[in-house]
Formats: sequence, C-alpha cells, structure tokens
Amino acid sequence: MRIAAWFLLAALPVWGQSMEGLLRYADPAGGAWVGVEWAKIAGTPHAGMLRATFAEQWADTKGLEFIERLDRLLVSATPAPEGTALLMVIEGTLDLGQLRDAARKQNAQVRRHKSAELLLAPPGGDSMDFAILSPGTVALGDRTQLAAAVDRAERPLDPRLERVREIAQRADVWSLGSFEVFSEAGASRLIAALRRHQGDALARQMAEAIDAGQRGGALELAFSLKAPEPPRKLTIRIHGLETGPREIEFR
Repeated sequence: MRIAAWFLLAALPVWGQSMEGLLRYADPAGGAWVGVEWAKIAGTPHAGMLRATFAEQWADTKGLEFIERLDRLLVSATPAPEGTALLMVIEGTLDLGQLRDAARKQNAQVRRHKSAELLLAPPGGDSMDFAILSPGTVALGDRTQLAAAVDRAERPLDPRLERVREIAQRADVWSLGSFEVFSEAGASRLIAALRRHQGDALARQMAEAIDAGQRGGALELAFSLKAPEPPRKLTIRIHGLETGPREIEFR
C-alpha cells in the first residue's frame, strides 16, 4: 500500500461526529499518528486550501471510490523491518457494495476476523487490503495491522495512546510522532504543497510547524478551525513550533 495515501482523504467532502471511536483501532506502538475531522472544518475559509493542497499531491491514489461522504480519518504508522506499516481508518457514508465488487474483480480473498469482514488483495500487487468494521467504518492497510486493529477495538484504549487522545479532543486536524516516520509518509511533498499557498495564513503556519518538527526530530501539530460567524472570527491553535504553542485569532 502506498504511504502517500495518508493525506488524500482530507481532500474529500465530509460530514461527521467524533474521533474517539476511531482511536480504539489505532496502533499504540505506532511511530506517528494523524487525525482529520473534516466535518468540523469543511465550512471554514481554509477548507479550499486544505483540499487543494492534499489533492494536488495524491490525486492519483486508487481504490477509494467507494467513499461517498467522509466524516473523519485516523492514521497510525508503525516502523517495521520491511518498511512503515500503515493503518488508516475512515468513517462516513460508504458504498460497501462498490467496495466488495471492486475487491471481487481483483480476486481478493474474503475472510472473517471476529466481527470484521476482511477483503485481502492477491499478494504481489499494489492493491489495498480492507477491513469492513461497520456499515460506516472501513480500515485499510497492512493485513496484519487490520486484524490487530479489530482485536484492539475490543479492549480499553491503550495508555500509550492517552497523549494522542488529548490532542484529538482539542483539535480538528492534528499529528503527533517521529518526524522520520512522517518523512516516509511524504512530509516534504506536503511542505512544498503548502508553500504554494503562501497567501493563506494557515498554510504558512502549517509549513512552519512541519519545518520545526523536522529540525527537532518530532512533530506535534494541532489546530482547530471554526466556521466564521458575524463578526467574522476564526481561531487556529498550532503546537510544535520552536517558539512554543501559538494561538492565532482572525477577526
């Protein structure tokens, strides 16, 4: 599975609820985690910039056509001997019939793992493996990670993910973890894309935060966007800067 798929889903229109349920599937041994609550930011002035930034980098990623409306996504990346093991969990309005049809055409194996339906692509190809977790929740990534995610969801949240949960509770878009792992996920391409939107204050701040994380070896970036209300007001919180956390308010 291509690591570059990390940020593509943020380019899709969505509606949503909460990140809390998705954290049950996250790998506590992961080196990096990313979360996007697109439902909460889709109506803000910066939504267009975020959509364009992510889409121009990874618009060629295949296999996601079954997503009709995306509420949110959670990604965990775990260092492994053969490379980064990626798990992505998405929630929204999903056409599971289309997903199953596409898997069938690719001769995918259909297996059950507890309550989940696994769609496993033939070995040797570049197709993704999927796990249907519920009518509105699907995971994709390494098949070992998929089975482990189903097992984790049956247990209380691992204490190692407490910091991730804290950030997810206060931010709409966030990331936390080792910059080495983020680099494998295409962080340099993301910075370049953000810098092409220098007229947008959020794009400048995100690029600065990622740059700071690169120099420090770790990245913690979290911000929330509120849809403008008269008088126009927008609040952004960004962590991970060399100068410390920063809160910016636009009026």
